[in-house]
Amino acid sequence: MGSRDPFCPRWPKGPVPFLALGGMLAGLTVAFCADARESPGLSQAYQLGIILFKSDENLQFVMKMGVLAHVIEAAYVLYFCLKKMLDPMYSFVWVSLTLLLGYPAIAELHKCLKAAWAKEVSKEAMKKDS
Repeated sequence: MGSRDPFCPRWPKGPVPFLALGGMLAGLTVAFCADARESPGLSQAYQLGIILFKSDENLQFVMKMGVLAHVIEAAYVLYFCLKKMLDPMYSFVWVSLTLLLGYPAIAELHKCLKAAWAKEVSKEAMKKDS
């Protein structure tokens, strides 16, 4: 069995990425699409948003800041990928995942970095033993 590239992009495990993506999509929809606020499921999301943020304007502001946070996170991931000289397709997928998911994608990339570092350390240890 061949060794897998540790930086190969992958969807983070567990329910958190799905919750993050679903929450962001629902929040953006109810914040900026007034017609969608009457839909089953989204009406509850809108009501929750108004309870938490007190007005449509505040809800829109919070969602804009969430999008801005994801863009900044994606810029950091792009910088990291360029610094590590990752394959351009890998970089594109990591940046895309970060735009969609935010922190869960960064946490997954961090796990990849740790795996690559551990692999490198074990190679160096084997060379010293030889």
